[in-house]
Amino acid sequence: MIVKPIEIPEFLQQLEALDGRLFKKHEKKELVGKQLTYRRTGYYGEKSVEFPLSCLPNKDYLILHNIRLHFQNHYFQIDTLILSRNFFLLLEIKNYYGTLVFDSDFDQFIRITDEGRKEGFENPIIQVERHKNQLNQWLVKCFGLAIPIETLVVISSPRTILINDSNNPHVKEKVIHSANLPLKIQEIQNKYRHPIVDTKQLTRISKKILKEHTPAWRNILQMFNLKENEILTGTRCDSCFHIPMIRKNGKWSCPICYHISKDSHLFALKDYALLIRKTITNKEARNFLHLSSDTTTKRLLQSMDLPYIGENKGRKYLLDSLVKRFEK
Repeated sequence: MIVKPIEIPEFLQQLEALDGRLFKKHEKKELVGKQLTYRRTGYYGEKSVEFPLSCLPNKDYLILHNIRLHFQNHYFQIDTLILSRNFFLLLEIKNYYGTLVFDSDFDQFIRITDEGRKEGFENPIIQVERHKNQLNQWLVKCFGLAIPIETLVVISSPRTILINDSNNPHVKEKVIHSANLPLKIQEIQNKYRHPIVDTKQLTRISKKILKEHTPAWRNILQMFNLKENEILTGTRCDSCFHIPMIRKNGKWSCPICYHISKDSHLFALKDYALLIRKTITNKEARNFLHLSSDTTTKRLLQSMDLPYIGENKGRKYLLDSLVKRFEK
């Protein structure tokens, strides 16, 4: 059973918003685009395990995607965590193309692109083993529980070529393509035949993980050394992507392609929350949306049924719920 589904990471949403709100010739446009491509690739890689995991019996496994837990003054991230009564399984998912070489002599992970360019990365086997140790300590601290924890590195693309340069059995055991997941999990299940926890305990553990999960928040403007005034304001046309649209007769109109929209302000304020801050006043919304009327701005904000703090001119609308509305 999927307890925590795969969702679009907030950082990916931030990059998409930023990419759409920089001038085409902005000096940071290319850098943001490269980071966006990289993060999208990772997200699609994680999505690729959904189908093979759907082949598992629902009653035997609890599946949580994209978990970030705090332990000993730092956080650790798990791509996918599979809980069963007999064992836990951590998946580190990589969406790399080309040829992957596992150099056992130097614990190095090398990607060779189709053009022949070589790139070195942290060995994902070491990475997932580190997460295993951190999870083990977290479970001991929270539940006093010692349960077998297995790890796998999952390569999402079936076209990726894997090379185990020294025929290391550890690499052969730990690195698989995503299509092989169900069979590999069955192998692990056969290895651990005796339950360590009962169903009630397993549910309690999954609920605790969900409660303690802390999504990462990044100040994306600070990351790219950008200022608020470098961000394009206004609603964006979802047909030709022009910014800004114009408010006419209760609708948004694009001055370039004449596309009409009723709700472009929702996506504009989502961008505001992702890039600037997750609270907004009437004045801030009016300026960002290019509106001339306090009354129109107030009516739009109230129509979104957003929670708020304060009253009158001091009222701030909370935009976090707007981000969550479009994150899946």
